[in-house]
Amino acid sequence: MSLDGKNAIISGSSRGLGFQIARAFIEQGISQLLIISRNEEDLFQAQNILNKIKISSFQNIFHIKCDISQTDDILIVNNFCENQFTSLDILINNASSFGPIGNFIDVKFDQWVETININLCGTARLTKLLLPQIIKSKKGKIINIVGGGASKPYGCLSAYASSKVAVVRFSEELAYELVKYNIDVNSVAPGPLNTRFINEMLNAGPNVLGDELFQKIKEIQKSGGTPFKLPADLCCFLGSSKSDGITGKMISARFDEWDKLSFREKVFNNFDIYTLRRKDS
Repeated sequence: MSLDGKNAIISGSSRGLGFQIARAFIEQGISQLLIISRNEEDLFQAQNILNKIKISSFQNIFHIKCDISQTDDILIVNNFCENQFTSLDILINNASSFGPIGNFIDVKFDQWVETININLCGTARLTKLLLPQIIKSKKGKIINIVGGGASKPYGCLSAYASSKVAVVRFSEELAYELVKYNIDVNSVAPGPLNTRFINEMLNAGPNVLGDELFQKIKEIQKSGGTPFKLPADLCCFLGSSKSDGITGKMISARFDEWDKLSFREKVFNNFDIYTLRRKDS
């Protein structure tokens, strides 16, 4: 799954899953990597760690503070890439907000809308402004991190879940549009990760989550959740030439055997598999 010779941007990459994807990209030989997030201090620390694990002195790691809900911030990123990269080969849209937790009738609507603006509109905004550079690569990859809210309802995360399922459909739409440019667009469901989101859920308590979901979240915290390596490795696969032609899919890092030949055969022979579709029977 070598990424040698490729240039990439990863949003929300100063910590958590985004950082682990960045780490995996470095280990797979990515040539130039730009990490972006809203926290300058965390970005600086992440860059220092990544520089220490470089496998080649020819690898370059950069960071830019960027709020994907702000067009001016993204324009700075875009200008940097135009000057630094000959082309942009891989874009990982990982930055997101968990949003308000609770029944839709109880949460503040301004917070609900802000979550949609960050998770859906921010992903679309970053993608749209960088797309001309991705098209230059001739074999570009766009990978959107969508989370569990895209595959099932939780009953207390309407903003987060709605935004994530919208990103899945956005990915499918883009896949259709960009196939003529040899650009693959996919969504990654990483599984339940033990991140700061877990603490936010537990802080909401069983009265908001319900006893069943609250106990599930506690178990994730106790067990450690999905190992970060699984979704990070999947992103490396989707960013590499080994995944060429796989597009418009939502792939689970935990449950789909994406590293096997049988997976490729299923993807290419079944148009609707790993997609959002109504099930009639």
